Amino acid sequence: PSTVAFSFFSSTLIYIGPFLKDIQAKSSTLVVNVVKKSTVHRFSI
Repeated sequence: PSTVAFSFFSSTLIYIGPFLKDIQAKSSTLVVNVVKKSTVHRFSI
């Protein structure tokens, strides 16, 4: 049972890995955009 669970876990990681990286990249760009907007807003005042 443990080997089956491990193989299932590893295959799930292989499947979800790129998806997680994509989400991470999108969230980081979102954070950068929010920071830029807040700084621009701060300086415009």
